Amino acid sequence: MAVYQAGNEFYYRQRHRIQHQMNERIYVGLTRYQWVNGQFATTYLLSVQVLSGKDLPQDLTYDRIPRSKYVVFTYIGGFHARNLTIKHLEQMWKCIENRRDSYHQSQPFHFEVINEDHVTEEYCEVEIYKLPEKKVE
Repeated sequence: MAVYQAGNEFYYRQRHRIQHQMNERIYVGLTRYQWVNGQFATTYLLSVQVLSGKDLPQDLTYDRIPRSKYVVFTYIGGFHARNLTIKHLEQMWKCIENRRDSYHQSQPFHFEVINEDHVTEEYCEVEIYKLPEKKVE
């Protein structure tokens, strides 16, 4: 299942099972990086912000993101966020990677946030938080 299909499945059919959500209209996609057997690998976690990790369904886990300053990139599209494709994501990442000269990533993760309050059939915003970032001197 493609990332955007999995995100839609989670957001529209699964997230209602999670108690203590901070805002039921916000989707968070958390990506963690790691080296496995000398190979770079990523893990994408379909997520929502919660006030507490208590009472989660048994098939879900709780993860904590540290408070920090982040470099935030905003992608704006002329379509609903549920129609994001791998091609859109690749465009976002290409733009972000072109800015690598001004910062470097200090932790092995990033996340994106989609707020349904900022989405219509003809408009979407995806905020990508490169976490936490250190400015290159």
